[in-house]
Amino acid sequence: MTDTDRPTEKAPSALLFVFATLFLGIAVTHLLALRMTFVSWNWLRAFEIAPGTTYLVYKNIFFALGFLIAAIALLFRKRWAPLYSSILSVLMVAWFWLDRTILNQSPLPFSQHWFLLVLTFLSLGLTLVSMVLLVPCMRQKKQVLPPLELNDETQE
Repeated sequence: MTDTDRPTEKAPSALLFVFATLFLGIAVTHLLALRMTFVSWNWLRAFEIAPGTTYLVYKNIFFALGFLIAAIALLFRKRWAPLYSSILSVLMVAWFWLDRTILNQSPLPFSQHWFLLVLTFLSLGLTLVSMVLLVPCMRQKKQVLPPLELNDETQE
């Protein structure tokens, strides 16, 4: 087997950079939300928001670090990045709807959620399909091929 017979890596597509930028933007948004939680800490404690201020801190730290790791992994084209990004996206959508419906202090009736529900699932579907399309662009695990051994017939 020669060097030309080995599989070559596919060049990164623009979709990879779009989603890396999107995930970086989401991470920055969560970092800004974390900052605003600390800035308004006294007001949040005074109004006794449910489920609490520490919940906001941990949620924003979790998603900021998660999406930052996802963006960096996509930029470095790690093999596990699309799966990790997909799981994180599904987790964020689930957490968003848990916050919006159950943990909210003044929940809206379900009829008020239809548009956002459809929009959420369309964007989640687009993200998941895009992650599947990005799998061929990721760097695959390097396979070290043993050197070719010459047998007695070819040495002559």
